[in-house]
Amino acid sequence: KDPLVLLKSSAGVWKYRGMRCIILRILQTLMSANECIATQSPVAESIASEYLAARDIIIFRSIVFACTSAFVTGGRGSGEKIHARHCMMCVNMIRSITSKRRGVIAALIEQGLPNICIDWIVEFVP
Repeated sequence: KDPLVLLKSSAGVWKYRGMRCIILRILQTLMSANECIATQSPVAESIASEYLAARDIIIFRSIVFACTSAFVTGGRGSGEKIHARHCMMCVNMIRSITSKRRGVIAALIEQGLPNICIDWIVEFVP
């Protein structure tokens, strides 16, 4: 029940809206199940919380990179405005993670998130 396994799927899956929606829906379900397992395990609460935060940072970063690279929207890349089109399911997933884990954006910026990714987050995450 590890949601990170879905991120190992072929990059081509993210190009097609239907496949992307299926992957994101399954990812959301697995994240919820994984969170229940982690919080109910006998390990210390701080360890479970750290694990969940690290997991969410990896998922957050992967989705933001996919969206800003114009890979998800089918754009050509750097010459095209990245904000012209976006996937609402990706935006909703990012917003959901942000609301659950308050420090996720700060952690990503501290890790050196590219400016284009920060611009995307500022535009789509209130």
